[in-house]
Amino acid sequence: MKYVFSAPKKYHQRQKELADFLKERDLAKFVEQVLGLSGLSKLKIGHSAIGKKAEFREPDEIWLDFRNEMKYMALCIAHEYVHLLIRKKKIKMPYETEQAIAVLTQLQYEDWAGIRKFTKKIARELLIANGAWPAGKILLAPRPIVKK
Repeated sequence: MKYVFSAPKKYHQRQKELADFLKERDLAKFVEQVLGLSGLSKLKIGHSAIGKKAEFREPDEIWLDFRNEMKYMALCIAHEYVHLLIRKKKIKMPYETEQAIAVLTQLQYEDWAGIRKFTKKIARELLIANGAWPAGKILLAPRPIVKK
C-alpha cells in the first residue's frame, strides 16, 4: 500500500510520523486480512480541520485532522479504510451493518497495534456512539463452535 499525503507544509513532519506509524504497524494489510478483502494500491490521506472525526471519500481518500494524536489518527484510518474496501468491492449492506464492521475492525486493529485493548464494554460504547447498535450487538455476540 502506498500512502499519499495532502496537508499544509506545517504538517509535513506529522505526515512523516504518521507514515512511519502506519508502515510499522502495517495498517492496510491488517484490515485487509481481517476482512478477507484485497485492498487499494494507494490511499490518499489529507488534512482537514475537523477535530475528533474522520471522513472517507470514494474511491481512495481519507480526511482527518493532523493535529490529533498519532494513535487516534491511525484508528481513524483503520475505520475509514474498512468503508473504502467494502465500497470498492460493491458489497451491499445497510449502513448500520457497514459501520458496525468498521468499528469492530478498528477495535481489532487498536488491540493488535497496542493502541488500546479490545473489550466488549469499549466495543458496545463505540458501536452505540457510531449509530451501529443493534447490528453491532449481533456481530459482537459470542458464536458457538459448530462441529461436523
